[in-house]
Amino acid sequence: MVAVFALFHVGCDNEIDYSRGEASLPEGAKARNAGEFERAREIYEMACSENNAKGCFMVGQAYGIGEGVPRNDPLARDYYNRACDGRFMDGCYNLANMIDAGEGGSKNTALAKKLYADACKKNHASACFNLAYKFDEGISGPPDDAAARKYYERACDGDIARGCYNLGIMFDVGEGGDVNIQYAVKFYDRACELGHQQSCLKSSLIKTVGH
Repeated sequence: MVAVFALFHVGCDNEIDYSRGEASLPEGAKARNAGEFERAREIYEMACSENNAKGCFMVGQAYGIGEGVPRNDPLARDYYNRACDGRFMDGCYNLANMIDAGEGGSKNTALAKKLYADACKKNHASACFNLAYKFDEGISGPPDDAAARKYYERACDGDIARGCYNLGIMFDVGEGGDVNIQYAVKFYDRACELGHQQSCLKSSLIKTVGH
């Protein structure tokens, strides 16, 4: 395994302007869309070297999926960390996923939970879902159904179908608050609209035969 090239120092460094290098991003996107992945990575690396957070994210993604370079999880994790330091929330989310799974470095579910919470505060819906799931299942802390319900709702607001479905279940059975069948159907229907087939069945069953 390749050694990590930088410390994981999650947080925002207020002395660095992470918006620099913005002008080169369209050129990187053009190269990537043309299938010139190695050139795209080089452009994004240049942007990242100028402390552009999205540029760092794109380099992390290239290493994470092996696009134009051999896959390298430690480097992907490092670049996602740099993107997260620049408050690019997709970087924080991907970094949290890697830390949660122990990919590219040590596993730390508590730190992952914190990163999901930080990204959720910035309206990253997938981060809200993962945070809700941790509260739901009692990962890195005791189960907290009320918190799970709160963050599943945030995820649903961001069109995460499973967030709407899980929220529907919680209203259906009274987890994290009172039973409310009207709300359960509302969130099942929303999940159904987003393509979650089991939600369609649950909503139809309640409407047909009652709870």
